[in-house]
Amino acid sequence: MKNYRPEDLTKVQVIEYEAMSQKGAVGFIEETVFHSLINHYCTESKIESALEVIEYAIEQYPYSASFYSRKGEILLYSEFFEEALISLNIAAMYAPASVTISILKVKALMGLKNIQDAFEIIDTTKSIAFGKDLSQIYCCEAILHESTGKFNQMFESLRDALTIDPLNEEALEGMTWAVEMSGNYDESIEIHNAIIDQHPYCDQAWFNLGQAYTCLDDDEMAIEAYEYALISNEENEYAYRECTHTYIKLKRFEKALECYHDVKGKFKLDGELLVNIGYCYEMLNNIKKAQTYYKQAIRLCPRNDRAYFQLGECHSRNNSWRKALKSYKKAFFINQRKEEYITGLAEAFYQTGDIEKARKLFQKAADTAPETSVYWLRHAEFLLDIGEAKQAIKVLDEAEIYAEGVELFYCRIACLFYLGKRKEALYFFGEALLEDYKKHHYIFRLIPALAIDPEIVRLLSKYRPV
Repeated sequence: MKNYRPEDLTKVQVIEYEAMSQKGAVGFIEETVFHSLINHYCTESKIESALEVIEYAIEQYPYSASFYSRKGEILLYSEFFEEALISLNIAAMYAPASVTISILKVKALMGLKNIQDAFEIIDTTKSIAFGKDLSQIYCCEAILHESTGKFNQMFESLRDALTIDPLNEEALEGMTWAVEMSGNYDESIEIHNAIIDQHPYCDQAWFNLGQAYTCLDDDEMAIEAYEYALISNEENEYAYRECTHTYIKLKRFEKALECYHDVKGKFKLDGELLVNIGYCYEMLNNIKKAQTYYKQAIRLCPRNDRAYFQLGECHSRNNSWRKALKSYKKAFFINQRKEEYITGLAEAFYQTGDIEKARKLFQKAADTAPETSVYWLRHAEFLLDIGEAKQAIKVLDEAEIYAEGVELFYCRIACLFYLGKRKEALYFFGEALLEDYKKHHYIFRLIPALAIDPEIVRLLSKYRPV
């Protein structure tokens, strides 16, 4: 008999099968060959051909659970849930103890929104499954809980799955979402540290650990976990993205760039990554290089609103306000609900002399994110700049309904100075110093002359923390 490599043997089998099929008479074929043909057509995404092979297989092997199971599986992933369930029920008649068939039936029932029957199968199968099969059953149970919005139960099921099989990929990946939705960050840290103790090179466990630390705002521990995930598997793109995002969050831009360059060539640079790289260069004052990355991101995706916005930021840094206005307009056109885009556009209109458009947009930015004090402050600062201190106080009155921050207080004091209400301003300045002394420099940005005002200097000395 001629020896073939596996892939060559499959080609021969396919040719022989297709020749018989075209003649309308498929002779006897061994079960293993049928499975090989089914796998081939599935790999080639020729689902109809795969199902045709299965029909011939069932005709020759009418009591084979495996062929009914394969048929059900293919129909399931083609979203023919009712037909899949019919085939899987037949398969279960011939192999009633098959955990694989039970899992497929659960997924078909989920597709049909028959959650109660799916849970009944889960409960029945738990009593006969063990080891990795039982771990998979708990994964199915987790998916059912997710579909009903019960994220704490989803977390518990995945925890049970990982207790049995710590390297269950489906459970590890599901944990990322379950922890985020349930908020079980501390328990997640315990679970994944236990897995890492047994399997120190499990990159998904390191990644999940990093996610839990991120949610707890422990960024240093998160970075350490993400870096270990990359050491364990340098192809873990999610760990790479989260690691660099965390470096950027901590304003460690050089480290973020090191991370980007370490994995250069391993992953395709998409628009988000290009903008992030550009942002790092921008924050390091390498504006020219930052612009190069932003423009590259725009070429890749012409509707990349963040790339346009950051390009506008670069132009504003260079006081090229006409160019900045053009970029901000494009960002705003793509996404009109981003408060930073609205503020950028307002600033550009202001700097190019269109006061009324700037006025409307500064108000719009504050209305879009009323809980964020920075947008109210910029609106009030704008009004101070154009000599409308009374209107600025009205804006601050509105701001205090929605937002908090001692800067709002200091800004109000600046307005009082502008209006000539010096005695009242000095009184409130003392109150502001008691509330937050360190933030007092903000008022000097608004009125630089106050830094050498004798009464202001006296108050600073009086309230300076010991």
